Amino acid sequence: MTKKTFAQYAGVDAIYFQGALLDPLKVLDKLETELQVPIVASNPAMLWFVLSKLGLRYEIAGYGRLLSSWPALPR
Repeated sequence: MTKKTFAQYAGVDAIYFQGALLDPLKVLDKLETELQVPIVASNPAMLWFVLSKLGLRYEIAGYGRLLSSWPALPR
């Protein structure tokens, strides 16, 4: 469903999944590789944000670029 919708719109910079209803965690890496855009899901984004605010940094593979590269919070 995500790939079909993505193909319908030109110029998409990223994809965002809100909430855990669709549970995209298991396919984030695969979709990012296939579609060549960042894909962010709300639950990993919240984890990244809260831990980053606490001054913690981890690199967690398999759940998308956000968690595998763990970028710094914007200032």
